[in-house]
Amino acid sequence: MTKLRTLALTLVIALVGFTSCKKTTTEIGSNLQPNSSYIKVFSSNNRDIIANTQHVDSLLTSTSTSLLVGNMYDQIFGSTNLQTYTQFSPSVTGQEWGTAAVADSIVLQLCYNGYYGDTTTTQRFVVRELNEGFNDSTSYYSNTVLQTKDEILADYTFQPHPMTFSNIDDDSLSKAVLRIPLATSLGQSFIDNQDKFLSNDAFLEFFKGVNIVAEDMPGKGSVCFFEATNSYTYIRLYYHNATDTLTYDFTITSANYHFGNFTHDYDAAVAPIKFNDSVDNRYLYVQGVAGVMSWIKFPNIAEWAKSLNTNVLVNEAKLVLTGAPAAVFGAVNDTAVFTPPVQLIIAKRTGDGTYQILDDQYVSAGYFGGQYNENGTVSFRLNRYVQDLILAGPEKENLGLYIFVNTGAYVPRRWVFNGPDYADTTRSIRLELTYSTITTD
Repeated sequence: MTKLRTLALTLVIALVGFTSCKKTTTEIGSNLQPNSSYIKVFSSNNRDIIANTQHVDSLLTSTSTSLLVGNMYDQIFGSTNLQTYTQFSPSVTGQEWGTAAVADSIVLQLCYNGYYGDTTTTQRFVVRELNEGFNDSTSYYSNTVLQTKDEILADYTFQPHPMTFSNIDDDSLSKAVLRIPLATSLGQSFIDNQDKFLSNDAFLEFFKGVNIVAEDMPGKGSVCFFEATNSYTYIRLYYHNATDTLTYDFTITSANYHFGNFTHDYDAAVAPIKFNDSVDNRYLYVQGVAGVMSWIKFPNIAEWAKSLNTNVLVNEAKLVLTGAPAAVFGAVNDTAVFTPPVQLIIAKRTGDGTYQILDDQYVSAGYFGGQYNENGTVSFRLNRYVQDLILAGPEKENLGLYIFVNTGAYVPRRWVFNGPDYADTTRSIRLELTYSTITTD
């Protein structure tokens, strides 16, 4: 006969002890070695989570619908620079400019789709023509670089206004746009090479695209999001011929290639992140745009379950993350300007260092969690993952979990949360485990 005995207890890993059916208090792993030795090894009250912060590998950015450009400085995450590479196609092939055509001016217009950071600080965008074309068989990642020509088409300093509608060239325009004047010589080169407009392929061979770079500037800075295929994103040539004054547009279509290149200088921070350090983990970090992620592991949970000499049924396993305070190692944690991610993801690390989505995530978004809450916390429900660890036993290799920003190839948000070594154990990272035991009479 099998009897289910629900202990109705909640285990907060390393914050509170486990209570057996006899109400005796224990900790995970406390029966494995003397308590004094245990404390020395983990040097923290939160003994049953180990963690560190790691770099994110390059991410595929050629599938984004936005162009991300900007330069930011954060006292904790240092400098972040985002630049973009994109093609433009002629709006009409077979273009004829007319007799005695002359370029008057040419403008790169980008339609805002949002921003991140401090738009009250100045940005400086430099635009160059590509000297290297896109390849149909190539996937473009956040560390990809294309060669550019030496000539600068634009060196433009401005203050972003992503929420201010513009009415340039179109009184009905209800979009916020950035307009960057380009070198008129580019427009004249289009007019002088009319034969390059016979087909889209011929044009892309002639004009391979542009690179838009954000140069370093004082202040916190920001990242601007621009809608790539919006009808208000274009290069517009203003010209006249012997009989008229006209315009001609080059646009980004769904068939054009574009991607983002992201770089980070963490050493520029006031309090640089200590990467791959599992000794002192008062804080853990996540950042999008191929930035950083956190790795955590529950090293003792399978051994603890085995020590109970019974079957353990996980009723709920909730991992709770709490945001770090306003100062982190003397650096300002400015969450008002550098707002936390809306959604985090947690995934299982595999043998080759990549990750695998957890079964818990497939249940439903509401069940799994990961959303940033107004109280400054994020929680995940890891019932199946923890149950699998227990069923596999302590002999099974446990590679831990990665925590990172959802859609990190396009989202520049960052967050600092309290790690296992955070002084206030009520706010450090914790696993709240409610479980039952199953015994056989």
